[in-house]
Amino acid sequence: MSPASPTLVAGVDIKVAGQPLDPKHMERLLEVRVQDNLMLPDAFLLRLRDPEFELVDGTLFDVGAKIELKFSAPGTAAAGDPFQGEVATLAPQFEGEGCVLVVRGYDVSHKLNRSRSTRTFQDMTASDIAQKIITEAGLQAEIKATSEVYPYEQQSDETDWDYLWQLAGRVGYEVACAGGKIHFRKPGSDAGAAVKLAWGEDLLAFHPRATGVAQIDKVTVGGWDPKAKRRVSADASSPTLDSSIGVQRAKLAQDGGGGTFTVSDQIVTTQAEATALAQSTLDKLANSWLEADGRSKGNPKVRAGCKVQIAGIGTRFGGDYLVTKSTHVVRGQKGYETEFEISGRNRRTLIDLLTPAPRGAYAGSLVVGVVTNNDDPDKMGRVRVKFPGLDEQKEGWWARVASPSASGKRGMMMMPLVDDEVVVGFEHGDPRRPFVLGSLWNGTSKPDKLAADGGKPDGSFNLSSDKKVGIESTGDMNVTTEAKMTTKVSSDYALTVGGAIAIKGDGSEISIKGPSGSVVISSSAITITAPKITLDGSGQLELISSGIVQIKGSQVMIG
Repeated sequence: MSPASPTLVAGVDIKVAGQPLDPKHMERLLEVRVQDNLMLPDAFLLRLRDPEFELVDGTLFDVGAKIELKFSAPGTAAAGDPFQGEVATLAPQFEGEGCVLVVRGYDVSHKLNRSRSTRTFQDMTASDIAQKIITEAGLQAEIKATSEVYPYEQQSDETDWDYLWQLAGRVGYEVACAGGKIHFRKPGSDAGAAVKLAWGEDLLAFHPRATGVAQIDKVTVGGWDPKAKRRVSADASSPTLDSSIGVQRAKLAQDGGGGTFTVSDQIVTTQAEATALAQSTLDKLANSWLEADGRSKGNPKVRAGCKVQIAGIGTRFGGDYLVTKSTHVVRGQKGYETEFEISGRNRRTLIDLLTPAPRGAYAGSLVVGVVTNNDDPDKMGRVRVKFPGLDEQKEGWWARVASPSASGKRGMMMMPLVDDEVVVGFEHGDPRRPFVLGSLWNGTSKPDKLAADGGKPDGSFNLSSDKKVGIESTGDMNVTTEAKMTTKVSSDYALTVGGAIAIKGDGSEISIKGPSGSVVISSSAITITAPKITLDGSGQLELISSGIVQIKGSQVMIG
C-alpha cells in the first residue's frame, strides 16, 4: 500500500554514529521527542516513514547505535547542548498508511539501571564511591568532592542508579547526566542564567501551584553512635530553595501551621552525617511547595536543571523556577514545542508515587549469614558475616551480637566462632548497622543433646561448649536446685576460695571419695568434730607426727 506523502520535520539536527542522518531519511522524519529529567535517565523517540523497509531491515538504528540530537528554535541555527544517547528499542508499526519505524533510546545513564549489584566500600567518601561506581560502569564521571569518610558502605542488590541517588540524598547531592558524563554534584550547580519566557509571547501555557501543605519549619535528625554510646542529632531550619517567586514559601509554611519533621528511620553515626541529612531532607521537603507545568515555543535552552524566568503573569507567580523535567517535541504540522515541569526534588512517575523508595535487599527482613571474623579491633564483641543468599564473596560490616543483659562488664558472653551460622537483622534495613540476633544449628553443626537423658525433648536444656566456659560475678552467686545436682569432671578439679569454705549437708551423708588415688587434706590446723568418728584403713593405717601425739578419752582401747 502506498504511504502518504512524507512530511519534513525542521528544527532538529540528527547524527547517527557521528554522521548526519541521510537527507532522504530526514525528509521521512515524522516526529522527534527528547525528554530529560533530573531524577531519571533522559530518553528520546524518533518516528520515521520506511516505505521500502530500508531502515527496518537495515542496521543504521541497531540497538546500541549512538545518537546525537540538536534542536533549534524557529528561524535560528541549532543551539543548546546536544542530546547524546544510544538506541535501546526498535518498534516498527505496520498500518494502513504504510510502515513507520519507531526508535527509542536513552542517554548513557541507563547503563546504571541495567543490573542489580552487591558490593562494599570501606574508608571512602561519598564522592569516592560515586567515582568508583560510575567508572566501573564504563562511563565518564564529573564529581564534586565530599569530605566525610565512611568506614563502611554497602550496595545491597540494588541498581547503581538507585544506590547513587541514596548516597546523594545523604549528602545533599544529585545525580545527573549531561554532555555524555554522569555528574555527582550539589543541586542547581549547573543552572546557569535563567531562560526568559513571557506569557503571550513564547510561553504558550503555564500552570503553577503553590501550597503550604506539608511545609514544615524544621527537620530534626536523630541517630546513635554505638562506639561512643551517645545520641547524635542535628536540626535544619533554613532551606535552600530552587525557585524564587513573589509568593513566599516561609509565609505559606507559617500559615499552614509549620511544625517539625523528625527523621528517625535512617542511620547516622557522626555529627557531620546528621547535619548533612537534616539539611538535604529539609531542602527536599521545602522545594515541594512549588510545582508547575508549562508549554512554550521550541527552545533548546529549556532543559532539566536550568532555571526559567516566567514573565507576563503578574508578580505573585512571576519569577525564577528550576526545571526538573523538559520534553522537546518536533512534529511536522505543530512544529517545535517545549514542555517543562517543576516538581521540586521529587520523582513524579506513577510507580514512584505509588511505591516507597527502594531500600535494598535487606529492608524489613532477617537474613542467614556465616561468621567470617570475630577478632573485633575495637573489642566490642562484634563479628563480621558473609551472606550466602546474597553474595558469598562480600563480607558485611562489623555486627554487634545481641546477648542477655549485655552492658558494661556484664552479660552472657557467647561469641560466635568463624564459620558459625547466624541470623542477622538490620536497623531500619540498613546494612551499615547489622546485629547478630542468634546462632543456628544446621545439618552439619547439630546440637549436642536435645534432652538430658538423650530421649525426646522434654524442656531440659544444656550449656555445651568445646572451649573454655567462664562464669564471673563481683557480687553473690547462688545455684539452687530442688532435685539432685551432679558435677562431673574428666580431668583435674580445683576449687580456690579467698575466704572460708562451708560444706553443709542436711541429709544423712557427706562423702569424699578417691578410690584409685589419694585424698589429701592440708592446713595449718584441722578440727574434726562429731558424736562418732571412725577411721577405717582396710589395708594399713598410719598416724605420724613430728611432735607430741595425744589420745584422750573416757576410755581408750587399742587392739
